[in-house]
Amino acid sequence: MMSKSGFASIDQPQNKHYLKEPIREVKIDTTLYEQVKNLNQGNLNLDAIGYMGNTVKYKELLSRVDRLASIYQSIGIKEGDVVPISMINTPEVPEMLLALNKIGAVTKWIDLRSTNDQIIKYVTENDAKLFIGLNILMPRMEEIIKETNLKKVISVDPKDGVKPLKVLLKSPRDFKKLLDEAKSGKENPKIILTNDSRFISYSAFSKLNKGVILDKTVSFNPDRPTLIVQSSGTTGLAKSIVHTDYSINHSINKLGHSDLPFYVGNTLLTIVPPWLAYGLINSIYLSLVFGMKAELYPKVETESVYKNIGRFDLSLAAPLHYRYLVENVDKLDKKQLERVKCLITGGDKFEKEELEKIEELLGKQIYNGYGSNEVLGAGTVNPFNENHHGTVGIPLYGNTVAAFDVNTNQELPFNEQGELCIKTETMFQEYANNPEETAEVKKTHPDGSTWIHTGDLGFVDEEGFVHVVGRLKRVIIRTAFKVFPGTIEKVISSHPAVEECVVVGVFDKQDGQVPMAHIDIKDEYIDNLPFIEEELKLKCEAELKDYEQPKYIYFVDEIPYTPNNKQDFRKLEELGNEIVKANSPKVLTLKK
Repeated sequence: MMSKSGFASIDQPQNKHYLKEPIREVKIDTTLYEQVKNLNQGNLNLDAIGYMGNTVKYKELLSRVDRLASIYQSIGIKEGDVVPISMINTPEVPEMLLALNKIGAVTKWIDLRSTNDQIIKYVTENDAKLFIGLNILMPRMEEIIKETNLKKVISVDPKDGVKPLKVLLKSPRDFKKLLDEAKSGKENPKIILTNDSRFISYSAFSKLNKGVILDKTVSFNPDRPTLIVQSSGTTGLAKSIVHTDYSINHSINKLGHSDLPFYVGNTLLTIVPPWLAYGLINSIYLSLVFGMKAELYPKVETESVYKNIGRFDLSLAAPLHYRYLVENVDKLDKKQLERVKCLITGGDKFEKEELEKIEELLGKQIYNGYGSNEVLGAGTVNPFNENHHGTVGIPLYGNTVAAFDVNTNQELPFNEQGELCIKTETMFQEYANNPEETAEVKKTHPDGSTWIHTGDLGFVDEEGFVHVVGRLKRVIIRTAFKVFPGTIEKVISSHPAVEECVVVGVFDKQDGQVPMAHIDIKDEYIDNLPFIEEELKLKCEAELKDYEQPKYIYFVDEIPYTPNNKQDFRKLEELGNEIVKANSPKVLTLKK
């Protein structure tokens, strides 16, 4: 396609790929609760939620949301209150999102693997009075509550949504294993709720004030915070990303103009956890707005898509899930595979050659997208009818993606590499209480437009397709989670035997991109290397989140440097990929 100006922001060559009429007429100026309720009056008897063989219809979901909203009001939750929530994908998640939105409260979604100190920070920075969390958190919450002003803690048992356990769970042990893998810390199969009156089970909470209905519904306010998700931002320090009904509805409206099959009655498999916008908004909320069924799968594992084949029409998952599917395609029931209409991914890109091989083996295409929590998940996605392998697709309807010179913030022409920036109505409102970091990511350019700076290097071609080349900052994307090398380096370098440590991302067949630590040990400790190896392993397990722990450690004679006297990250990445590929006995595998 011949361009007119040679610049993506002006020519907008991707416009030809959008639907002339959206899949559904999404209203921007309404609350999340009203959106789902109003658009599904004709779908009340359709399945809204699927969970481990059980279903919830739209009629039941909306009735339960109204009931819970009334109970939240009765305990004093009001418009503007922030409610921290730490959950896996269970039926309670959409109930919480919509019920609290109905009364104008702000839901703040927290990574289940957060440390006690992090949870305390997330609770106290908003002076939260109510906390909702998975029951495995409750022993820790008994200590955390002492450091906060929390008045009520609601414990959610994921088995409550499964009556009876069936289909995906072969035995009660399977569910225990599911929970064990979801949590951090030692095994605790039986969780007994404390006698502290501030703690209550979700099932008991949902029965409070029976017969009393408080029908308060807040009106739409484009500037009122609705949703907070956690991100490490650009520096690795925890940040609270604030979004509104306005930005969230724009996100769904944009996806509704794509030609992906988001049709009433289809089922979307939800694997990405709810503390990420890809899971909560691009999967769960999107499904409910479009009258689809959100098939919730609480287990985070490489087999997630494979195990659910036959249960869904579309899925949004990480590359590792699809790689596992391909590796085990011979074990699949081909009739179940035939149901799959669309496999969507993001967080990392597949190379063109790999996608072509996958298409040949599966007979299905994978549609790659790209975005961040700051733009509410997806910012680009490949069209259903023109999937360009090796790219992350085109900007969503109404979005502009362009490459900019990192020094001048001047837009670069087609096919010229620079920092990828996104201009969109879905951009976050702010990092809460962090104007400096907000200004680093959300910048006004010389033309007066505000753009999100992604920190990624790439370019836009003349057809409007976005190519991600690398990362300007050394962020490692591990199964859709951001891992900051500096966090790992700080922990490892604090060991007295470590002279220097550099962490880079390497490719791993099982998990995709993973952290690998290159360590230079002080000369006087060389003879004690086996003992130091064990100490470093225990130190990483104790001080880092599960997904932050390096999968590999490699001991080097010295860290290489560039002619400019900077650590040579590229050389270490090449070295790391070589020794992992060769399965070298010299590399210590920490996370199997």
